[in-house]
Amino acid sequence: MYGEIDQLVFLSTLANSLSSSVSPLQTAPQLAPPADKATETAPLGDRHASLINCTALDFIDIKSDLFGQQQEVPRCYGLGEWIEDLQHSRVQAAWLDYASEPIENAPLSAFVPGGRNWTLLVSGHVSSVSNGGPQTERWAAKWEVDNPEVRGQHFWKVTYGCIEQLPEALPVPEPDLAAITSELRDNLRQGRALASRLADDSWLHCFDQALEPLAPNGAITFPEHIDFPMIEAYPEAAQRLFSAAYHGWVFGGLGAWNNQRFTTPRDQMDYNRQLPRLYNSLCQAIAAASCTFGMQ
Repeated sequence: MYGEIDQLVFLSTLANSLSSSVSPLQTAPQLAPPADKATETAPLGDRHASLINCTALDFIDIKSDLFGQQQEVPRCYGLGEWIEDLQHSRVQAAWLDYASEPIENAPLSAFVPGGRNWTLLVSGHVSSVSNGGPQTERWAAKWEVDNPEVRGQHFWKVTYGCIEQLPEALPVPEPDLAAITSELRDNLRQGRALASRLADDSWLHCFDQALEPLAPNGAITFPEHIDFPMIEAYPEAAQRLFSAAYHGWVFGGLGAWNNQRFTTPRDQMDYNRQLPRLYNSLCQAIAAASCTFGMQ
């Protein structure tokens, strides 16, 4: 959540800011790295938490040649060039899409971040002579470790591939935020009930923080290390979903909520059944909230 998905939320917000009357997010352009610096890269900077450990953030087109072989064609080196590309295409809207089922197109599977089946959709109007008119692009991310030994921490090379281009400006989905909020609240409550059966009560605090923004007049907050620019551009219901999802993202590696073991078979069975429901509910909440930029 604090890497791939957080970055997708940021990019979606950034793209939407370029199509609204709100001042666009300020970002410094990035240039293509010199060839002799390929093994000595440094992070892009600290403009957003999801970019801190990224050594590259590039955007490519996935095209097929005459023999049906897929080719990666560079389009933008860095965030600055992507912003210029969005402005050139007169971006109209952006939102996230989450597919709960695995993507079956194997050649594109490498561009699914962390197996989470997330994509970023951007609609606009291309003004080129050969490919003019409305258009919607679907982007998927690939994260690769870059120089894991540098300063003792992992840096990432992130590549966004345009895996689909549609000759129309798709309408932004209009999700039922009330229904999605209710489902997320129920799943978080079930998670909390399971957490109460563990000897370690630290998970109770996590679920309580996630449930807080979904309560009437509950506070809308984010973890300290999360930078959510332009959160006010989303309606309150979406802000609450984002807040709950960021606090409630309990998935990760060893020691995370998805690696717990219960002492009784019944508790373990309840946990195994509820875990994918919670995960899917969190993902659906994030995707739904992303569709509401600029709405009130």
